[in-house]
Amino acid sequence: MTRRVPVVVVGTGAAEPAFRALLEQRSNDIAGVTGLLLVPVEQWGPEPSVIVNTGAGLTTVMAAVQAGHSAVTADLGELVSAPTDFAVLRADGRLGLSGALLPGFPLAQTLRRQVESGDVIESVEIVGPALATLVDEALAVSALIGVELRREDVTIPVDVAAAASWSVVVGHHLPVVRPASAMLPAPVRTVTVRSRWTGGDGLTLTGSVGGAEAVAGALLADLLALAREEDTPWRAHRRRTAAA
Repeated sequence: MTRRVPVVVVGTGAAEPAFRALLEQRSNDIAGVTGLLLVPVEQWGPEPSVIVNTGAGLTTVMAAVQAGHSAVTADLGELVSAPTDFAVLRADGRLGLSGALLPGFPLAQTLRRQVESGDVIESVEIVGPALATLVDEALAVSALIGVELRREDVTIPVDVAAAASWSVVVGHHLPVVRPASAMLPAPVRTVTVRSRWTGGDGLTLTGSVGGAEAVAGALLADLLALAREEDTPWRAHRRRTAAA
């Protein structure tokens, strides 16, 4: 049995054309394998919809989730710039972050799985060549492991300004950016998650991230994960109330 899933694309980020092309390319295969018929629409309605934010669409995302729908996003900066909205979206459990947080890495899923399974995240070390991006990633990871921070909470020593690559360790403390021990050529990134179960060596992810196709693929993967989840009576009530 096929179930229709309306998909609303908002924002004007670089991943928008790549996502639309991927959705068109993959929709028939997805319907055949999963039974989910992904249908691009201009506006959500009474059916459970997924909003795809390719950039600068946080206001629309908030309105959609509050109206009982789901969202995936490629814009990390606007989330960490609005910590209250970010917290509301995480609490609702209807936001996919894979297209925003190191797209191409299963970092958001890994952290969620470890936390939900009872593991304790001790630290997450992120290494990369773009300082501003690294700070936003540190804030997002902090939030995912239960520590709410703002950009001014991330310490950047003056003497690291000339470094080619940086490292930031996130845990239950204020993160500090430091020069990385080894320079990574963009777009290569490294993330190491250390937890009670992984031990001191931790779980390390290394590879290239970013690029419109990688972002589009991460958005689609999150969309499918949300679309597979069972609808709930209270979300259906939100949609009825929003439509009234």
